[in-house]
Amino acid sequence: NGLNTNYQIHVNNLIVGGISAGSLIAMNSVYYQTQSMINAIFGTAIQVDDGTNKSVLGPIDADYYYGASNVEYFSRVKCVLNLWGSMFIPKNKINNIFSSFLQDIVSFIPILTLDVSQLILLEQTFKNFNLDYDDSYQLIAAQANNLEIVTLDKDFKKIKDSIKTHFL
Repeated sequence: NGLNTNYQIHVNNLIVGGISAGSLIAMNSVYYQTQSMINAIFGTAIQVDDGTNKSVLGPIDADYYYGASNVEYFSRVKCVLNLWGSMFIPKNKINNIFSSFLQDIVSFIPILTLDVSQLILLEQTFKNFNLDYDDSYQLIAAQANNLEIVTLDKDFKKIKDSIKTHFL
C-alpha cells in the first residue's frame, strides 16, 4: 500500500517543498532527474579542474549517499510546493528546457495556488495562530486542497487541531 509504518508517510505519494533556497532544492531535485541534466545546468562549475573531468559534488547516483542509490522516486512525487524558489535554467537552453519543464510539470504534478479570498485569510491566520507568513500559506493551501502537513517545524504544533499534522 506504500505506507511507511515508521514515519506514517505514504511513500508512493510524496510532496516535496521548501521556502526560498529550500524551494530551489525541491524544484531542482524533482525536475533534474539525470546527471546529464545537472551537467547541462552547472557545466564546468561542478568539474574538478585537474583534467580528470570529475564532478566536484559527485554523481547523483553515487553509492556513498545515505540509502540506496537506485531508488526511483520521481514518479512518486505528486506535488512540488514552491514558496519563493526558482529553477536553474542556462541561458542557452531557456527555450527548450523551460517549455519541457512546463510540459513535464503540468502533465503530472498539480499546481496549487491560493485565490484572492484565500490570500485574504493569510493575515487572520498568522494572527490567530501566531504563525509566520509562509506557514500560514501552507496551512491555508493544505486546508483548501484537503491535504495533510508533514513537517519538522515546531510552529505547526500551534495548528495541530486545525489540520492533520505529522511531525517527523
